[in-house]
Amino acid sequence: MKKVRPQKYDRSIYGTFGQFFTHNNSPVFYLNTALPIDNINWIKPVRDILNISEVDFDELVQRNLDDSRIKNDISQYLITDKGYKFFPPIVSAFVAPTEKKDSIKNRYPKLKVRFEETVEGKVVKIEFEDSFILILFVDEDNNILNTPVELRWKSSGISLMAVDGQHRLVTLKAIRGLLDSDDEKAYYKSLEEHKSILNDIDIPTTILFFPNSYQDLSEGSEEILDEVFPNSGWLENEQKDIKEIIRNVFVDVNKNAKTPSESRNILLNEKDICAIFARHIFSTIKEIDKNTYSYLLDFDSPRNKEFQIDQNRPIITTIGIVYRICENLFKDTKGDRRKSEDGNALRARLNLYDLEFDSESVKLEDLTPFDFSYSQRRVLLEQFKKSWTQTFVYFYTHLLPFKKLYISMNKSFEDWLEKTRKDSLTDDETKIYSVLFGGSEKRFFLQQNAKNRGVEYNDYRFLFKKLQNKEKEIKESIGNHRFFFSQMFQSAFFEFLDFILSSPTIDYKNSWLEQEYLDSIINILNKYIEDKHNDSLFNFENSINDLLFNGRSNPSQKKQELVATIIKLIAFNYKREISENPFINKFNVISDFIDELNIECLDIIDKNMTDSLEKEFKQNIDIRQLVLDIQKAKNDKLVNEIKKLESDYKKN
Repeated sequence: MKKVRPQKYDRSIYGTFGQFFTHNNSPVFYLNTALPIDNINWIKPVRDILNISEVDFDELVQRNLDDSRIKNDISQYLITDKGYKFFPPIVSAFVAPTEKKDSIKNRYPKLKVRFEETVEGKVVKIEFEDSFILILFVDEDNNILNTPVELRWKSSGISLMAVDGQHRLVTLKAIRGLLDSDDEKAYYKSLEEHKSILNDIDIPTTILFFPNSYQDLSEGSEEILDEVFPNSGWLENEQKDIKEIIRNVFVDVNKNAKTPSESRNILLNEKDICAIFARHIFSTIKEIDKNTYSYLLDFDSPRNKEFQIDQNRPIITTIGIVYRICENLFKDTKGDRRKSEDGNALRARLNLYDLEFDSESVKLEDLTPFDFSYSQRRVLLEQFKKSWTQTFVYFYTHLLPFKKLYISMNKSFEDWLEKTRKDSLTDDETKIYSVLFGGSEKRFFLQQNAKNRGVEYNDYRFLFKKLQNKEKEIKESIGNHRFFFSQMFQSAFFEFLDFILSSPTIDYKNSWLEQEYLDSIINILNKYIEDKHNDSLFNFENSINDLLFNGRSNPSQKKQELVATIIKLIAFNYKREISENPFINKFNVISDFIDELNIECLDIIDKNMTDSLEKEFKQNIDIRQLVLDIQKAKNDKLVNEIKKLESDYKKN
């Protein structure tokens, strides 16, 4: 076939065409081909297409890159000279970013399909207006021929985004020296010396697009599609957003690859309703003030730290903590244990019983956090928006310590803008602020480059130290509120709400808290924190707090229950004697109930204190005995015994 490129399509490639679908109305079209190594820049990772710091968490279509894994693992596979090498195909999909680059467009442009006679023979052209076009040869009966297929596209209007294999993609770009960002180039600098090993390779590539995701269909196109692809189905009312297709196709597949961090799975998981809820909570909070909350919400925690908050950084919470709270609320069991999950908590918490909710695939009585149809997903999320979203948002934006941190962080952002307007920023300040408000990947590259040895990385070390000082300054400006920036406290608060909603004695019948009731709870907690924080059990410097929460004698779940108990005491008793407790007034709680609850709560605290003291005392006795045993073993020169005893000592 003679290669002809209309001017509007500046890129073209040939390959083998295929289609893949198991159900009607969900076809995936693909082209298998090979890209010369220096054309690998035609494919982009997500972060080169979208402005990640602006992206709504509901819009993410791919997990963030693990640059450490690329540099220290995948690249070494290619660089070492042992054995044969091969990368499986990099899978990319056509996507178009929005003007702000904060998401990808839900649909391709208008679809026009037509037959044409050419010198080489009859073809069918599948064209998405001003974006890309697929050209296939057909026989006289309009059956697709087994001949090379041409795909053309306009690089300024559509992007090839890596949806599977983006780590391999960046590995190849890093070695070849084809990265765009200066920070990335600095981080991967050592790999470029191996550039020549890729001189003669072609990259196996699969390009996808989703023909049933279009804005409009030109006249006559549907008939041609039904004729050429008779079993695919083209019903507009069954269309899905491109990002949701990508998630459905690739997140499940990638679960069996090298395990990503829990936070990355949460950001993409379409099969777990709690992950969908957690993303929505983060997106809603971020929308209040993208510049500030983009940093205060940690959505990309390192592996095994998804449920921890770095106390030296100005972070309110993590996606892992919010997800875990959603699990506590909406799952009958914690974690992905489908066999014991019956969906009762989900149906009750969202009050689904009054909704018309059945579908052909999943009935209401079979609905669980893991089993729901596509249409039910929409209804579940809408119901969550009406019920629980505001509870999470109000908690994370109005509880006093969180509000103080937002104000402090926002002041730093305003200072940055003011200095920028006055052109009074030093080069170092410009770089620090751009990292502070530029998203987690900028911080990652600065941190990793600061770890490198060599004079050329001195600037990175200097800047990272200044960034850490700035972060610590912001966090310390709000006072000693570390207790609230923990999974323990945040989960305990929602455990307290669960108590309020489920208590038969409290006169409140809804499945979630309405705004005025929630406001009364946050109000009394804020009063207490403001008036009594230094003397309270919420202060880590309090000796009783240290006994109850910092020792190893209490497991984390028990500590969470203990915090929920303390919240009960505050909510029901603070300023009760002078009738200035808005919580009691709003819920109209009777005194007898409060008195009984107080006895129960104080007993729990007393028992925990007694248990902690006993365990601490026993632990101290055990440690003293170990010291004596080690000394005796040293006197007797029992080498193996010394090693064992010293190991036990370190554990204690």
